Amino acid sequence: MRKTWIKIVSIGCLVIFSILFVFSLIYRDSLSNLISGNIKIYGLLALFLSSAILDGFPQYIAPQLLAFNAVLLGFGFFEAVLALYIGSVVGSIIAFEIGSGIKKKVAYAFFKKKTIEKLETWMNKRGVWVIFISAITPLPYLPILFGIIHVKRKNFLLFGVLPRILYFAGMALIAYAVF
Repeated sequence: MRKTWIKIVSIGCLVIFSILFVFSLIYRDSLSNLISGNIKIYGLLALFLSSAILDGFPQYIAPQLLAFNAVLLGFGFFEAVLALYIGSVVGSIIAFEIGSGIKKKVAYAFFKKKTIEKLETWMNKRGVWVIFISAITPLPYLPILFGIIHVKRKNFLLFGVLPRILYFAGMALIAYAVF
């Protein structure tokens, strides 16, 4: 009974996130304009919140677009990178903790315990470089997934959260060079 309930809730969440993903694909330009408009009006606070939301919850709109918006709107390099990075840290940690909290409840409904333990061991021993690469490149950076597969918090912070400053600084430098 309990596994059935967990599967129903999991499938419901999957459907909701799938609908949101499709919505973000369809209305990408509108969402991008909305984010840009809010950044222009509310400044660094909007950069911070947008970065936290975009990094914390997987979406089609990548947070590197925020660095380009910040440059176009005339923000200074250091203040833009700092706002983006702090927002990314907050969003990443919240998403990681949410993923850590739902791991056992949701994951065991879909996978055998032994399979999950193997995946956790592999990720904790060898997978930190996957986290690092996803943190400093435009590849999907999914902290909630790292929480769900129960990556060690230390590895997540060292290889995922800390390198994000390199990512945002690089994107801002590219934006300043282009514009």
